[in-house]
Amino acid sequence: MTVSAVLAKWLDAEANRVAPNTLDRYRVAFKLHIEPALRPMRVSLLRPHHIEDLYNAVLAEGFSGASIRKIH
Repeated sequence: MTVSAVLAKWLDAEANRVAPNTLDRYRVAFKLHIEPALRPMRVSLLRPHHIEDLYNAVLAEGFSGASIRKIH
């Protein structure tokens, strides 16, 4: 199963647990940052350096450390 598929399922489950605005923020972070970076990757192959690369890419786009915490 891919990281993207797992996160999509998680987002669907969160729809009943969080406020609509929170869910919207999760979906934006997923679509803008997480999915493009990790979409094709299988969960079994995900390693810490992949997450670090994602964070570094977001910082290189000009986002702040607070944005990284929200993505995490």
